[in-house]
Amino acid sequence: MNSKGDQICSIFETNQSLKEIGLLIGNSFEILTNFSQQLKDYSISFPQVMRFQSYDKKYEIEVLTVLPINFDSTKIYPLILCIHGGPYSAFKQTLIQSYPMQAYANDGYIVLAPNVRGSSGYSDEFGQSNQFDLGGGDYLDAMSSVDFMISKGIVDTTKMGVTGGSYGGFLTNWIISQTNRFSAAVSMYGIFSFFTDFSNSWQPIFEKMYFGYYYWERPIDWNNLFISRSPAFFVESIKTPVLILQGDQDVYTNIANSQEMYQALKALGRDVQYVVYPREGHGIRNEPQHYLNMLTKGLDWFNKYLK
Repeated sequence: MNSKGDQICSIFETNQSLKEIGLLIGNSFEILTNFSQQLKDYSISFPQVMRFQSYDKKYEIEVLTVLPINFDSTKIYPLILCIHGGPYSAFKQTLIQSYPMQAYANDGYIVLAPNVRGSSGYSDEFGQSNQFDLGGGDYLDAMSSVDFMISKGIVDTTKMGVTGGSYGGFLTNWIISQTNRFSAAVSMYGIFSFFTDFSNSWQPIFEKMYFGYYYWERPIDWNNLFISRSPAFFVESIKTPVLILQGDQDVYTNIANSQEMYQALKALGRDVQYVVYPREGHGIRNEPQHYLNMLTKGLDWFNKYLK
């Protein structure tokens, strides 16, 4: 902003452009950059928003949808369900996402990215609606988004995958421990056991905030959310082939979570791969080649089981 207070620089982006730098002068907006020119030689599937009523009729759920390149409504396609982190976060109707949705679309996948209850950007009630219920209503919202898309008649229900990082990694782990409808999963730096997460994370307040108590303040039984909502205690039900991706310096969802998940699934003889990225923290963003490797391995995993 200048000394007169009538010019403001800001970031401008849409579902068809990269982030551009712009200048707001009075009532007019001038875009100063053209980074999106880099996209001219690529095939892009522009994200769209669909809406449906939640399973309990309490909320309208928005789901970001990216259709395959050269989409044909008379055909059926494999599907990848993406779960955002947070959980107090949200997918936005922008071109660039934290997951490689455009790569999925270019490989012929329908991509679903629902803002399940507990997401940000809506009402305060909606944002707090998964408190004391992680893996409950949010899980059912995610499943409902899949059912909603299946009802369109364009999904190959025998070729569906699920992926997510952080809270999205937890919900991915939880989903495959509750249902076998997915043929492949990519779990990124997610929670496997809430006991492990509380004991190793540098923000142990997460469990107290979402469960309302420390694990020792309730009997250690199936009514304790540290048990009843931990994928670890349902590990024998996991039959979905899963790729686990983890940074070894993650101070949020500590590597112990992924290590425990891999050890258990390996002992059970399940189809599992485990990749640890050195020097990487939460999100695996420190070194570009690690990030590219993570995205490539995830796409290869889906192609192996869904193609």
